Amino acid sequence: NLILLGRDIVALDKSKEEIKLKGYHIDIQTLSLDLTDTNSYQKIFDFVKQNNITLKLLVNNAGASKLERLSELSIDSIQKETTLDLIAPISLMLKYYEYLKENNLVGEVININSLIVRSKSHPRLGLYRSLKIGLDDLSKELDKDLRENGYINLDIYNTYLGAITGTGIDTSKVADKSPGKLSTTEVAKVIVE
Repeated sequence: NLILLGRDIVALDKSKEEIKLKGYHIDIQTLSLDLTDTNSYQKIFDFVKQNNITLKLLVNNAGASKLERLSELSIDSIQKETTLDLIAPISLMLKYYEYLKENNLVGEVININSLIVRSKSHPRLGLYRSLKIGLDDLSKELDKDLRENGYINLDIYNTYLGAITGTGIDTSKVADKSPGKLSTTEVAKVIVE
């Protein structure tokens, strides 16, 4: 089973068809939600429960950036980007943890982060970079916190993709090779399996 989640139902349906055309024999469902709406997080897990789906893997790939200087962004833009890039993934990890605990399941989270985490500050990506660093740090803290409290049924991984071009970032270095990290090949393998 695979649940594709996003705002644009047309794009979700297109992705669903592309996956089917590649020959994967899996049940794919789409769910159109806006992750800038914090009420949508519970709706995901309500959908899972209503459709009797067992979630083994959560892939956080949400994120967006306005290529503007921080001083030029409106408060509304800052709030929306913060919600999408930081609050949504952290909230979904916490909801997933609750789901696993309630159902006595084992699961994994893969945060698809950005190489911007590893770069020097960029004048038009200050907010995005800060939020991605925050996601990286908070997901590591959550993983550490769960383990220190004896909960070992959730593994949290971070991988860093070069989604940003023209910033001088070496996009050939796509993942942290230290223990507890996944390469992009490993990410793809986990998702497909």
